[in-house]
Amino acid sequence: MLKINRSLCALPINPDFAAIIDAELAKADKASPEGCVINFRDPTYSAETGGFHPVEVSINASGVLQYITDFSYFGQLPYVELAKELDFSFELSLFGHMGRDFPLSEGKELFAIFQDNFVSYYQMEVFEVEVSE
Repeated sequence: MLKINRSLCALPINPDFAAIIDAELAKADKASPEGCVINFRDPTYSAETGGFHPVEVSINASGVLQYITDFSYFGQLPYVELAKELDFSFELSLFGHMGRDFPLSEGKELFAIFQDNFVSYYQMEVFEVEVSE
């Protein structure tokens, strides 16, 4: 069974965040040689009413995080689009915020806050979860 490998991540992984990822991987029981992508979506999230941002987590077959991306709506109605707001690319060692890239280490504090918030939202059961290979 695929599990997240916290020791190989360039930034500290919150144990509760890792437990969520592990639990979703176990539920899905997807074992691809390439790894998988986990999508967390609030079905009520919209540009008009807000809600909880969609989050995508990619993990390779060895349990190493490839990236975590938080999406949000940008633009003025009716011309809005869903785009990356936060992007932690462990593969490329980059942290992206609203289209600008920085060294991953500069996103360390924000990554900790992101994980804490994500865990809270997950515990509130706001997300529908889909795991794909």
